[in-house]
Amino acid sequence: MRQDVCNNGRHGLTWEQLVAAEPRLASLLEEVRAARPDDGDEYELEGVWGRFKDKIAGLVGWHRRQGEPLLQTDGAYRTAYNKLLNVLHGDHE
Repeated sequence: MRQDVCNNGRHGLTWEQLVAAEPRLASLLEEVRAARPDDGDEYELEGVWGRFKDKIAGLVGWHRRQGEPLLQTDGAYRTAYNKLLNVLHGDHE
C-alpha cells in the first residue's frame, strides 16, 4: 500500500485544504475512481493514469498561473498526485 501523503501532511498540505481551495479536485477524484479498472492490471492502470496527469497539472503545481498561491506549489501537486494515484490503485477510498 502506498503512503497517503495527502493525509500525513508531509508536504504541508492536506487533500482537504486543496479541495477547499480548488473544488474541481473533488470532481477529478470521482473521475479517477470511476475510471479505475476492475482487475487493477498495472499496465491498464498506467494507461488510465496518463489521462489524468495533465488535468492535475492544470489545477495544482507550477503550471497553475492563477488563484490561491498554495495551489501553485510543488507540495500541492505532490499531494494531489499521490492522493489521486492512490485512489486509482484502490489503496484509499
